[in-house]
Amino acid sequence: MKKIFAVLAAICFLSGCSNNVTYSSESNSENDISQSTTNSSPTGGSVTLKWGIEKCSITDYETELLNKKLNENGYNFSVDIIQLAREDIMDTRNFSELVAEYEAANGALDILTIGGDWSNKVGAAYNLIKDGYFCELNPSDKLLKVIPEALWSAAKVNGHLYTIPGQCFNDTGVTYYFNKKFVDESLISDFNGEPSTLENILKSVSSRENLITLKYDIDYLDYSASISDSVKGNIILNSETGKAENPFENAAVIELARALNSFYKSGYLNYEVNFSDYDQFGEVIDDKTEVAIMVSPGALDDLSPYFPEGSEITAVTFPCYVENRVSASTGISTKCNNPEAAMEFLELLRCDKSYSDVLGIKNGLNSFATGLPSERFQKNDELIPSRFAGFELTYDKITDFTDIASALRQNYDRLCKADDFDKELSAINGELKSAGIDGYIALVNGLLEEYNALANQ
Repeated sequence: MKKIFAVLAAICFLSGCSNNVTYSSESNSENDISQSTTNSSPTGGSVTLKWGIEKCSITDYETELLNKKLNENGYNFSVDIIQLAREDIMDTRNFSELVAEYEAANGALDILTIGGDWSNKVGAAYNLIKDGYFCELNPSDKLLKVIPEALWSAAKVNGHLYTIPGQCFNDTGVTYYFNKKFVDESLISDFNGEPSTLENILKSVSSRENLITLKYDIDYLDYSASISDSVKGNIILNSETGKAENPFENAAVIELARALNSFYKSGYLNYEVNFSDYDQFGEVIDDKTEVAIMVSPGALDDLSPYFPEGSEITAVTFPCYVENRVSASTGISTKCNNPEAAMEFLELLRCDKSYSDVLGIKNGLNSFATGLPSERFQKNDELIPSRFAGFELTYDKITDFTDIASALRQNYDRLCKADDFDKELSAINGELKSAGIDGYIALVNGLLEEYNALANQ
């Protein structure tokens, strides 16, 4: 993701950096005076900023090039890039734990790009902010303009901004790919995403051997990216009511499942499909098989694994409702003694591509570790902030309901393949009620109330 900040006045940073951390007033006043960072000769005393990121391929040589560029342009700070890595594939420490262990042994980081929740502990990165790790930020107008407003909204925690949102993702909504070898262009132009219009297109495709009529590579979690309702912990957050609800009582989810059930029974999904758990990285088709229509969570950079070379494809991509963008975002630690220098550096990375290019970001390399944009991941000005952007369910809050959360997802495949849709839907809801879904919904609604109250402070 991309993270860049503007230079703020010292007083703004020091007020933001008081979040849950106690400093001696003597130490802070000293930093105010001696660590001021103006664009001047580095001979006046250089500041070294320690920047923690995920393990990646940035080399010492690239870091040297970055610091050389900073020096040549008259900045009186340099950067030490610290890569936080697990020991091996069996290492289950989450990113927060890696940060804590590094700092206990080596001292505080100044800047941190939050890693993903690799250990499946939902919200591990999000907790770094809630626990007071980062300064609250007040980005400059210059920085605000280079990042879509929707991403700024999605990076807020309880209504406040602590990190620059990541932009290392392909931010698009659900995408339908139509192979014009099998689908008439006139039908594609009328497609609006509704199941009924898709059904008309499916009916027009002539069945033949080695042709997959519809390859459906999303579930209701992916589908929610292009509707106003959100999904957290496999539960639906209704954008109209602002409340959590059972997915199997949500109109949009039920309508989609009913359509997929019809398509499945009609033979359009004529391959082995699991509507709850598809393998987006697995082998797609063999050399003899072709696809008429494919549905993907987002726009793909490379269609070659799905369609033969020379295929003429029309892609229809729907809007993207952006949710929490805390993972892979970048902020300044409350322990940072030089927040002005840190902010100046982050703004340079964001607003002057020549600095990020030095680190191999241009073609996507190291983009995820640093959160910086690349040519592969362009900013999308058409992103829409979800009503629930910035809200997250953290693992410690929902641990008693993980079995229900799992059942919600797995039952989606069961419903989409049911012989009697309405009977199966009723049975699923009965089982979920017996398992305690009402308690899960009540918990999430309580967290939403808390979130909304804090956001309005």
